[in-house]
Amino acid sequence: MLTCSPMRALVLVGAQLALSSAAFADARPPVVAVFGIRDSASVLSSTERERLARYLSARMAEGGRYLVVPESDLQQAIRAQKKESYEACYEEACQIEIGRELAAEKTFVTEIVRLGDSCAVTSVLFDLKRAASEQAATERGACDLNALVRSVEALTSRLLGKAEAGDKLADARAPPAPETKASAVVRKSAMKFRFDTGEVDQAFNVEFLGPDGQTHPCPQPVRLGVSCLVENVAFGEARYRVFAQGLRPFTDTVHVEDSYETVTLPIKEIASMGNIVAWTFGGLGMAAGTALTSVGIGIDNSGLVYAGIPTFVVGAGLLVTGFLIDGRIYVGDSMFARWTF
Repeated sequence: MLTCSPMRALVLVGAQLALSSAAFADARPPVVAVFGIRDSASVLSSTERERLARYLSARMAEGGRYLVVPESDLQQAIRAQKKESYEACYEEACQIEIGRELAAEKTFVTEIVRLGDSCAVTSVLFDLKRAASEQAATERGACDLNALVRSVEALTSRLLGKAEAGDKLADARAPPAPETKASAVVRKSAMKFRFDTGEVDQAFNVEFLGPDGQTHPCPQPVRLGVSCLVENVAFGEARYRVFAQGLRPFTDTVHVEDSYETVTLPIKEIASMGNIVAWTFGGLGMAAGTALTSVGIGIDNSGLVYAGIPTFVVGAGLLVTGFLIDGRIYVGDSMFARWTF
């Protein structure tokens, strides 16, 4: 019969406790310090930036993939470093120091960068233990708040999706996950969408959002001789938005099918309702003024002449005003792909 001394039993118990603690630490999600959004180009107001930063932090905490440091603790640590704001602590050394002070394992920093008429949202997940960046993602779109929210959603979805894939790959004992309907949605189609324009003095920005929430940005605005080709889009109903300075934007949906077709979407600048109304009443005023003046001269009636001249002038003014009112954008579908401009 084997016997165990009290000292040996104590050592065995300590080893078991250490293994249990290590297993618990491995099971616990990593702690992340999510720093606020840096907006060096002042695209957003301070209130909008704070709200977007809170939304970003909440997105990172969704699903329990990460444990996010409370905002109050992060602000207190920043003030302890004699920094006034998140942006004042955008240097990597400051973030590492604060992250370690908060017992965080990773830091997450985000920046909005203006690129011409569009804005790119970039995020980097930094591993404090390895002192190296772990993941990074960039989404590009318009610079208004709604577009930036969509960029944040697409960006965090990509980061969290990559983290989940990395965890499954690391666990060799886990069986492969069966294909589900959700995974089938992300299959890419060979179908392509080409945005063209024949407008000489106008450039158009295009935002294309796939059914899976992924943004497909155009590298540069669409203008005469410069097209935008969107490809590798998931199957389903996609949405796009075309906008330009001084014009009302155009929004529509397209159905991404399982085909090798290239759908051409011609972009045009057309008259708005304001243009049409001003031109209609302006033309009527000029016609009525001309008629009154002609009749007055023909019958030697000075009253009709005096009434016709101001009527003509007012009509001409309305006609000119019609050209000053902003027009709007129209995008033709594949049936009108052979339009000539």
